[in-house]
Amino acid sequence: RLLLTGALVGCQGAVFAGMQCVMLLFARSLVLTNPLQAADWMCPEDDTMAVIVGRALIAISAIVGVVLFALSANGHFLGQDYMMRRVSKALQMDFSALDP
Repeated sequence: RLLLTGALVGCQGAVFAGMQCVMLLFARSLVLTNPLQAADWMCPEDDTMAVIVGRALIAISAIVGVVLFALSANGHFLGQDYMMRRVSKALQMDFSALDP
């Protein structure tokens, strides 16, 4: 049991560190692909495609985040069997009354 708890804490730490790296990359990409400023790149090549891809990835990430937030906020995932199955087995509790 102690080993599983340690593994769980280690995985949470790894996810946290990974998300911090992702947020740093997003912050830097927002600075580089800001549509309200002129881009001052050091590269002499045409960078139009890099800016388009960067803006598209940021827009897609924002849309996915808003959709998942809205689904979670309105209780769409609350009590669903596929979400609660492992938790109910681990806690040896019946969560079937939570099904919408």
